[in-house]
Amino acid sequence: MKIAIEIPDEFINEYRKDKFDESLVRIITDMEFNDLVGRYELETLEMLKNSLRDSVVIQDLNEYKLLTDVISYDISHSIPIEIVKSYKEEENDDR
Repeated sequence: MKIAIEIPDEFINEYRKDKFDESLVRIITDMEFNDLVGRYELETLEMLKNSLRDSVVIQDLNEYKLLTDVISYDISHSIPIEIVKSYKEEENDDR
């Protein structure tokens, strides 16, 4: 499933730095160590951490549509994913 989220301006630096990885690792560690949550909650946080790690910045709606069309087409038709990899590499170079 694909979703789009808007990161408030005051959190842009944290996203660019490590995509909130440090914060999520601390939260997961605290919750695990203090036995504050169950396995489902920890798995949910791990999923969010991994999803954010693999996320890309979409500058506008047309770029988002192009990327989702390419990914959907690639996954459903087993086409090589170089286009998406290239897109992600370009996005990473911008950081």
